[in-house]
Amino acid sequence: MLLLKSTFIDNVYNVISFRFCGISVKEAKDTLLASAAFTLAVYLLAKFSCLLWDNYALGLRDPNINLPLPPGNMGWPFLGESHHFINKGAAFFTERHAKYGDIYKTHILGRPMIRVSGASNIRSLLNREPHQLTMSTPTSAKRIFGEQSVAVVTGQKHRSMKKKLSTCVTYQRLVDYIPCIQETMRSHILSWCSKEEVLGFMVCEELMCDIMLEIALGWRKEHDVDGQVRAAFLTINRNLISLPVKIPGGGFYKAIKAKKIIVDFVKKRLYSKGDKDHVCMLDILLISYGEEEGLTEEEIIDNTVTFLLAGTGTTSSALSSSLMMLGKHPEVLTDIRKELDSKGLLNAESGIDLNYELIQSLDSCQSVCKEVLRLHPPVGGSFRQAQTTLDVGGYRIPKEWKVMYGVRETQFSTTVFENREMFFPQRWMDKTLEETLRTSASCSYMPFGSGPRLCLGKSLALMEMTIFLVELARLVMWKLHNPNAKVIHLPVTKANDNLPVSFTRRS
Repeated sequence: MLLLKSTFIDNVYNVISFRFCGISVKEAKDTLLASAAFTLAVYLLAKFSCLLWDNYALGLRDPNINLPLPPGNMGWPFLGESHHFINKGAAFFTERHAKYGDIYKTHILGRPMIRVSGASNIRSLLNREPHQLTMSTPTSAKRIFGEQSVAVVTGQKHRSMKKKLSTCVTYQRLVDYIPCIQETMRSHILSWCSKEEVLGFMVCEELMCDIMLEIALGWRKEHDVDGQVRAAFLTINRNLISLPVKIPGGGFYKAIKAKKIIVDFVKKRLYSKGDKDHVCMLDILLISYGEEEGLTEEEIIDNTVTFLLAGTGTTSSALSSSLMMLGKHPEVLTDIRKELDSKGLLNAESGIDLNYELIQSLDSCQSVCKEVLRLHPPVGGSFRQAQTTLDVGGYRIPKEWKVMYGVRETQFSTTVFENREMFFPQRWMDKTLEETLRTSASCSYMPFGSGPRLCLGKSLALMEMTIFLVELARLVMWKLHNPNAKVIHLPVTKANDNLPVSFTRRS
């Protein structure tokens, strides 16, 4: 055996020696051995560095909490597992959840992080907000939203900001927005019928850009003649969570350039009038401008930008998911049409205007909205930061580490929902389910987040989804070209082929 090995190696060396510049067998052997030694040294150094890296993490002790860190992998020194996250997207979390369970550690986007799923675990942490655990927006998103955005500020500043901004989504304001939302949705949906094929996700993005321009700024798309502002929305939503390094051509670089376009547009509107008689969000924010307790110009601009971006990215995901699920489940669409018919809303030619009370009475539509958000939440997680060392589920979260709530994993794994993998809107007709989710299982369903950081636009988004379902059901028929397309989850949930679909006018 040794003779065979020696002969094999000699033959390899002979081939090398004859093919590469006539190097002798001895010289070839020496070169390869030196190369192998160098490779081995680099490998051992890398392994040793990773060992020191892991020991650093394991050494972050708190004498008051004698618990281990969760299982997981910290990856390479300083780089962590960011390269895996960038390559795999949301599958990164899915794979690690399957391997490590509801609580695990990792190191991505430049920071050590604990990913936490499971209703009881998340509820335990929510009870410690905002003092022991605070909002921690990724650096890229923080730069894009702005330092004074409600998505970024924390503590008392956040409570005060959220209270001021809530005036934009009161009952009366939602009532004001309905005509604009319905008119724009009708126009867009009917325009899809004139094309042989559209990409469902893309047209839903375009739809929400037009809606948000009007209800946030009070300007129609005609003020964005070349579509530059709407294109900027899409650029930012695709690069909101990215490596915060301004490399020309990189995602963050593109997002920062796109933000300037939007900010300039908002400033232009700030000093002029809107197009319509109805009040828009910017007008409401301007009411307190200049007052002692009012919003500053920077706060108004940052939060208007936040409304515009949040209102396009996540809601367009929810609309396209609704389109996809109804296309795959025609029996559910039939139930919606029966409900609309019972209320005199099904006639495609009547052009009946909706009102808030009527929208809220559409139980089938409301159930579909909730079920879509259960199966396909637009955002799969939310970020926090530990202000002190914490314990959860028998593990330790070191001070200043990032914490990420796993919304998608929690909704998929909770036992509150029977047949969790099924699209079954009828489950929401059971009012005991709603009661359960309001009490003991409150974190089993959180597509809009929960606790102090509950999404400010929740009521608006649900209203937009419902109006979309009504107009779809009564105006058009449609066919999915690839009903079995894979669903991806970053930057938001959507079909990986952007949902190609054909529409025809319903008679």
